[in-house]
Amino acid sequence: SMSLALEVFILATVRLLSLACSLVLTALVLDAVRAGSFLQSGSAMLADPTTTIAVVGANDDPGKYGSRIYRDLKAKGYTVFPVNPNRATVDGDPAYDTIEDLPEEPTILNFVVPPPLTLRILQKAKELGLMSAWVQPGAESPEVVEYLERESFDHVVDVCIMVQSRAYHHA
Repeated sequence: SMSLALEVFILATVRLLSLACSLVLTALVLDAVRAGSFLQSGSAMLADPTTTIAVVGANDDPGKYGSRIYRDLKAKGYTVFPVNPNRATVDGDPAYDTIEDLPEEPTILNFVVPPPLTLRILQKAKELGLMSAWVQPGAESPEVVEYLERESFDHVVDVCIMVQSRAYHHA
């Protein structure tokens, strides 16, 4: 009868929807685990004194995060490379115009620039095989996060590297 067919259809639809929901939840949990695990490995990288960090957007303006982060990481003893095409030096160190100009491959690319610039530089990073990105609060956007996930970057987003590295002094 018609009502039986309808009942079967409704049951099947409900099952499908609950399956879809559980798949979405599983994906979200896996994303969270993956993000969390890179935060752990990102923190592990920070624990390693040989970790090198390119600070994209490093500058000499005391009021800006690009300046504070660069000096903070340097004071903790990390090898840091300032990337800023508008400066010859940052804190007395030679600055690099682009991530392609760096003297060595950094362990971590730390982004302290507006999101559209973060996205553009991430695309260059992918070409260069630099797949560990730490995106500071304010440097991220939904597009940046989507790109990081789609291209399988190891990444930390919206967490400050100064806070995560405060336990370590390699100087």
